[in-house]
Amino acid sequence: MLQGAAVITGANGDRFEFNYVDNLVEGQAFYYKAGGNDIWEERRYSRGLAQGAATLHLPGGDVEERTYEGGVLHGTATFVSHKGDREERCYVNGRLDGPAKYYYPSGAVETRIYENGVLQGEEEFFYSSFTLFNTVSIYIVLYYI
Repeated sequence: MLQGAAVITGANGDRFEFNYVDNLVEGQAFYYKAGGNDIWEERRYSRGLAQGAATLHLPGGDVEERTYEGGVLHGTATFVSHKGDREERCYVNGRLDGPAKYYYPSGAVETRIYENGVLQGEEEFFYSSFTLFNTVSIYIVLYYI
């Protein structure tokens, strides 16, 4: 029977640090992407499945607070860039899906639509202090780990 702390390192260098309880991953765990510790995620496990709040750390200080249900990303997530931009978005069965609000440090707000993990549209309009802005949509590179 597997019990206690464990570390698995993949052939590509990815590293997963966790605890076994009765042969299942249980409690706090850390996943580190190969190539340093620029991309890593802290998550919790229950009976072998990722469950509840998790924090994904990305290069440059970007962070996403997200939620796992039954081992997959599901529910509201908040992405915050190192520049102060913030996006409130939703995962459905592991993929970004539905409307998202992107908040710029200037106070401008952009509505984005995701369908099956893909940002939709080419051009978005938004208002800030009653001034109309036109901008090309910014496509965020997502890291799925």
